[in-house]
Amino acid sequence: MIDKYKKMEHENQTYKNNIYKIHVDISSEYKDKHRIISNFLYNVSIKEAEEKNYDAYYYIYEKLIECSEKLLDYINVLNLSLQNIEQDKKNILEHAIKQGVMLYQEMKKISESSKVKIGERYVQILKIEIPQEIKEYAQKRIENHIDECIQTLREECKQSEDIKRTIENKVVTYLSDRKLLNLIIDAETIKVKLYKFDIENKNSGLRYWEDVIVENSGGQKFIACFALFSALVEYTRRKELESLGEEEKTESSKVFILDNPFGKTSSKHLLEPMIEISKKFNIQMICLSDLSQSSITDKFTLIYQLALRSSKYTSNSFLAIEEARTNSDVTKESSLEQVYLRSQTEQISFWN
Repeated sequence: MIDKYKKMEHENQTYKNNIYKIHVDISSEYKDKHRIISNFLYNVSIKEAEEKNYDAYYYIYEKLIECSEKLLDYINVLNLSLQNIEQDKKNILEHAIKQGVMLYQEMKKISESSKVKIGERYVQILKIEIPQEIKEYAQKRIENHIDECIQTLREECKQSEDIKRTIENKVVTYLSDRKLLNLIIDAETIKVKLYKFDIENKNSGLRYWEDVIVENSGGQKFIACFALFSALVEYTRRKELESLGEEEKTESSKVFILDNPFGKTSSKHLLEPMIEISKKFNIQMICLSDLSQSSITDKFTLIYQLALRSSKYTSNSFLAIEEARTNSDVTKESSLEQVYLRSQTEQISFWN
């Protein structure tokens, strides 16, 4: 019996040593890795039982069972959180794809709605060169991009003092409209073509934006830019109306005030496209100019001849209507009621 007792005592001591070693290994492996695990290890210190009887080890056993149950509960909570994060990621991916596809479709609409009738023919004054169809792997590109963004954000948040601001600033860049569109069409740049109106039809046609700026004459460049600006304003106004609940077919009116646009566009082959573009996008043009040739004035319904006059008793000046004439059935009520030049006044001291 004594031999059996000594043998059992020796085995128990071996178990104690093994338990102590396992505890030390676990403590060193998980030290400072997570607050909850660190608290568990701190609350279950095997050193307290080292000099006590075996009841102390049973107490540690009970504490470990209790900690294990709490840890399993916490793991279940984390698993649920991971499922929610995964679902959020899927929602972000879905939203990003929809946003990218919508931008792609809107780009196509801008090009498709930029056909203007000039004389007896229709010309496309603006063309945005994007693929006719979205390729199959566009979704995979966006998914890979989001995975890379998440990984980058994790690394940056580890070094950031303000994690919320870091995420907000980076997400604006990573998921910007421009980035999503680039991922959808698999291109970093988009080529834009504008129509060059030449006196010879054979020399007219779409030209790349860079060539328009460099090679076109002043008048041709102005008409090309006028076409581009008109198309973008039309698109912006239409989207604004849609956001207010208006139907897409609702026609919006626009007014452009142009300061002497005829200095370089008085030729007929340039004036006609300018007028037709304004009709296409329902734009009323109010043009200020000192040119009065019939090739220009015949294009407008109402013309005012204005003169700058000095006021008698002040230093202010005002515009006076010297002559008004119409080229259509414009009524008297359509004339300007008053035109004046307003100058800012400043109160001064009596003693100055």
